[in-house]
Amino acid sequence: MLWVKGHKKLVIILSLVLVVALVLAIALPVGLANKDNGTYYAYSFEQFNENEYYKLDGGKWTNASGEKGTYEISGDKITIYQEIFGSNMKLASGTLKDGILTLSIGGAEMKYAMKGAVHVHEYEEWTVVTPSMCMRQGTEQGKCKCGETKTRSLPLAEHKPKNEWGMDEEQHWQICSVCGQAINKKAHTFGEDFCSLCGLPAKETTGLEFREDGDGYIVTGLGSATGPIIRIPAQYDGLPVTSIGNKAFYNCDGLTSITIPDSVISIGEEAFSSCGKLTSVTIGSGVTSIGERAFRDCSNLTSVHITDLSAWCRIDFAECSASPLLYAHHLFLDGTEVTKVTFSADITEIKDYVFRGGSALTSVVIGQNVTSIGNNAFRRCSALTDVIIGRDVTLIKEEAFYECSVLKNITYQGTVDEWLAIEKEKKWDRDTVNYTVTCTDGTVSKYGTVTRK
Repeated sequence: MLWVKGHKKLVIILSLVLVVALVLAIALPVGLANKDNGTYYAYSFEQFNENEYYKLDGGKWTNASGEKGTYEISGDKITIYQEIFGSNMKLASGTLKDGILTLSIGGAEMKYAMKGAVHVHEYEEWTVVTPSMCMRQGTEQGKCKCGETKTRSLPLAEHKPKNEWGMDEEQHWQICSVCGQAINKKAHTFGEDFCSLCGLPAKETTGLEFREDGDGYIVTGLGSATGPIIRIPAQYDGLPVTSIGNKAFYNCDGLTSITIPDSVISIGEEAFSSCGKLTSVTIGSGVTSIGERAFRDCSNLTSVHITDLSAWCRIDFAECSASPLLYAHHLFLDGTEVTKVTFSADITEIKDYVFRGGSALTSVVIGQNVTSIGNNAFRRCSALTDVIIGRDVTLIKEEAFYECSVLKNITYQGTVDEWLAIEKEKKWDRDTVNYTVTCTDGTVSKYGTVTRK
């Protein structure tokens, strides 16, 4: 007691040290347990994906799919467990350091990060470096607040067309006054007497062979007709021309352009097969069926021209080479290339092969009345990025979107469960990127990961 009284100040200091140590002894484990708590979002290419994450909280985790389990941390090492059939099974392992979670899952390494743990470049203050011209793309440079810069291309400047038209029997064009290129190339839009744009007189081909069939005529062959450009007449000998017969123009290697009038209802098997120099096809709005191999080996086709998109969507193509689009890749409606398609309300099914090979198609809207999407309907639509699908669809047939290599977004106008219930035949989405299906109550990834709102 005498020693205590004599060392009163020292006793007070020691007591304070003991109190602080006790507080630290209690608080430090809690801090260690909680320092890594938070939400770690999938992170790649300097971007966060908020639809995919792990949330850590005091030894327990949940993810975006609603799964959950436990985890253990030792230094920078982390091991994630999930209860499966009553057993605590190891799901993944990796590292956790400075707000960055790196996991090895099924042999693949995935990176997750807390917001604020990594810097995401935000490029602003874009400055033109090289101006665009009609024959050369320009560039511009953006700068992030951290000092990082990024250069990107600018679109080509618009051509400046001269007023006059150049033309041949198949198409017309204008000349750019700056670069001298032929621009705005389009097939002629013929009225009864002349092209409505360039004024070229219309001229139907004479000398073709016909066979009478009921109340109309079938074109059966080239006959004495000459020249590379064929315009089939709508009438012959006072009756409508209703069909193009099987092999009617088979192996006509001098044929470069064919125009089929609205009066024609059907195109027969191999009608234009092996027409190796055929480059342009105009199909009237009356055609409802095209037979097998009708355009097989027409490998130089570059354009298909129509005047009625709904009529095109109703054509029954017997197989892939029944469609000229297989080789041409470019569909033109009244002279303008089709890049976006919205199916009209009276369309109830998307026909097989209808847009197979359409390389300029970027977006498709499939209405509420459609119940099925056909076999190969959009195969190799290499520019297709966005598709909207109505909730009445119950069947997506084989290879419907096969090789749509940049398809990123599918918007389905129904629920997640309704999307999962749709019958999808084999390879319907083969060779596509990792697209996301956005439903009214959540999302579904290409590989089946469901995230509900």
